Amino acid sequence: MRAAPVPVITTAAPAPPGTATYSQADALRTDPRSANPADWRVDWADGPWPVTVLDGGVRRPLDGTAGDPDLAPLARLLFHTFAVSRLRVDPRGGLAAAPGRAATPGHGPRVVLRRPVPSGGSMYPTEAYVVCTRVLGGGAHHYDPYRHELTDLGRPDAPARLAAALGAADLPAVTLVLTNRFWKNFYKYGDFAFRLGAVDVGVALGRVLRLAAELWGPPLLWTAFADDRVDAALGVDGRDEGAYAVVGLAAPEAGTGTPRSPGAAPPVPLERSRRIKRSARFDALHAAARAPAAPPPAAPAPVLPGPVTPLPPPDAVRPSPADMLRRSCAGALFDGRPAPAPALAIVLHHAAAVLDGRAPAGAAGLALYVAVHRVTGVPAGWYRYRPAPRDLVGVGAGTAADTGRVLQEGLFAASLNIELAAFTVHVSAPVDERAAAAGVRGYRDQQLAVGMAVEAVTLLAETAGLSGHPVLGFDVHRVDRAYGLTGGPDGIQAQVSVGSARPGLNWEVSVLPR
Repeated sequence: MRAAPVPVITTAAPAPPGTATYSQADALRTDPRSANPADWRVDWADGPWPVTVLDGGVRRPLDGTAGDPDLAPLARLLFHTFAVSRLRVDPRGGLAAAPGRAATPGHGPRVVLRRPVPSGGSMYPTEAYVVCTRVLGGGAHHYDPYRHELTDLGRPDAPARLAAALGAADLPAVTLVLTNRFWKNFYKYGDFAFRLGAVDVGVALGRVLRLAAELWGPPLLWTAFADDRVDAALGVDGRDEGAYAVVGLAAPEAGTGTPRSPGAAPPVPLERSRRIKRSARFDALHAAARAPAAPPPAAPAPVLPGPVTPLPPPDAVRPSPADMLRRSCAGALFDGRPAPAPALAIVLHHAAAVLDGRAPAGAAGLALYVAVHRVTGVPAGWYRYRPAPRDLVGVGAGTAADTGRVLQEGLFAASLNIELAAFTVHVSAPVDERAAAAGVRGYRDQQLAVGMAVEAVTLLAETAGLSGHPVLGFDVHRVDRAYGLTGGPDGIQAQVSVGSARPGLNWEVSVLPR
């Protein structure tokens, strides 16, 4: 156990801000296996702790707050998004893998702490900070997902500083700031962590917005802000951790800027790793993403000449708390049973609604495609989903019975049997982050929206009685060709295979906060 800071090791000479290029960002989608230098190695014995550890500080447990009108909804939102809610046990010690490296038995941990939202490699790099104007006496707090409690950061001026950073006259009673703790992903994935971390924050953001709308009403969302000022309000350094999204959970309250009494002594972060490695490419992408950028214009929907397949009207389902906590596909394999067409309609309709109504303003042009493998009443093939008529339009290779085989062969690691899934949803987006001066900041917002779509598909699959398994490491060129996207402005960004799953060899148990 070591108090931060710890030695930082760079893998190349520092790059000046603004040198990140389109090719660097594009490689994170098209060839993540070569995103790192040829001599890249993962030091499995020197990874970070699965949760952020703070030493000291005043702590407030969130269990037992059911009767508190201010804390009860906050406790539910945090628990159903960030809390350690399950333990997965693998007697073999896991199959630890990294981009471009084969999985090696015995390197991974025997016990993995899992949370309600999916995360690449179960790394969970998203940190949640709670900024209050009157609840908890005001100030800023860090959420501990292991103990389900808040730690006072000793920053009574945080609400006023955050409001000024957002250009808001006042803040809601409770505001969440979602940050990306870079080392959590970089330790295993290297430069690919820049994209993966943004998607992971987007997954958590999708869940936060979903629960905020249910518990408080329409939330406020900021993704266009001065990163350094938001980071400073929380005491985040902006180099090893940075703010990506801010969510107001209720209507603004007057008096945000009211001076407050001095807070408790701030806690000290502790780090398990002896070395925190960095790279010039990651630092350049991160520096470029911190610069404000104009949002890209909304692109008109393309004219699709292919055959149209109508879908049943989607049911107005509402995911339950049990759906949010259950992750039945984690570590399991699909069993080949077909899915009913209404289940496909539910997943696509509600995922498209998230992109249409909640995505960051800087993310435009996202769309849903689906490869149907075995859905009752829907021919196997490659389709684009149209939200308004709620139907499928055949694209690319059209109707074909080998969709599962194509996607299976496109996996970089054969850890999932996609050929036995019922269908696979793909999220597409513009691939040139230079368009409309959106830059790398626009790319970051785009990946946030991709993560929101992943959260919606996986959760609605669970609600429909199926299981969803998201993947980012696959041959996008193969999938782009199948959908007829090669050479166009858009490309596939993420995929989620959905179907019935049989129990895996590993076992999981639900846990409650200590």
